[in-house]
Amino acid sequence: MAGDDEFSLFFAAEYPALVRTVTLVLHDRARAEEIAQDAFVQLLRRWAKVWRYDAPGAWVRRVAIRLAVRDASRERRLAQLRPRLRSVDEAPALNPSMDVDLMAAIKSLPPRQRSVIVLFYYEG
Repeated sequence: MAGDDEFSLFFAAEYPALVRTVTLVLHDRARAEEIAQDAFVQLLRRWAKVWRYDAPGAWVRRVAIRLAVRDASRERRLAQLRPRLRSVDEAPALNPSMDVDLMAAIKSLPPRQRSVIVLFYYEG
């Protein structure tokens, strides 16, 4: 049975990539870190079962993506309720070498479609 040491090693190996993936979905690193942490809390609760899976990283990534999509939907609803506009330029660029037009197009997609793009092209 996998214990705390195995979970700690798994967390150290998987957390940075998970934060990166969720950041690409949400365009907000702070929120991505919170969501990644929440996903790992859920994993810790189920670690005795999930560590036996062929790809426990996929399990925690799936949980994080669902949390990110839910969070993005909640934010979108809140933004609709507020009478203020958000500027596209508020979000910092993830990587200065990325095509600005491509990133703007990806950012304009709904969160679920953004997730598909990030998972397919970035995570493979």
